[in-house]
Amino acid sequence: MEFLLQNRISVFLLLSIYLQKQKANILDQSDDRNRKQEMRARLWAYDKKIGLHGIINAYEARRTNIDEMADFLDITPEFLRDAIKCYKSTYGLYVTLDNYIIYFEPNLSIAKMIWD
Repeated sequence: MEFLLQNRISVFLLLSIYLQKQKANILDQSDDRNRKQEMRARLWAYDKKIGLHGIINAYEARRTNIDEMADFLDITPEFLRDAIKCYKSTYGLYVTLDNYIIYFEPNLSIAKMIWD
């Protein structure tokens, strides 16, 4: 329970920092700009806490499921699932980074590209 609370506080702090920098008001969700700003703030927070490299590092450490990856990244599985949803909406079904492909659908999977 303490870990979950710490995780929520750190996410809140990251979002607060971003939003203060942007001088945004995401409480009014009737405005399209505010919804987009919240999405950018969440992406920024996920990148600060996890990042695509963090997902690759968990893969390289042989963490094979969400719970193991979340434990490796020192976050909750819920936070990781939310980040994956955000990354999928940002990058689409997959993204390539360095020599890796990260697939977001149908399930999170990572593949290392090998060149001859």
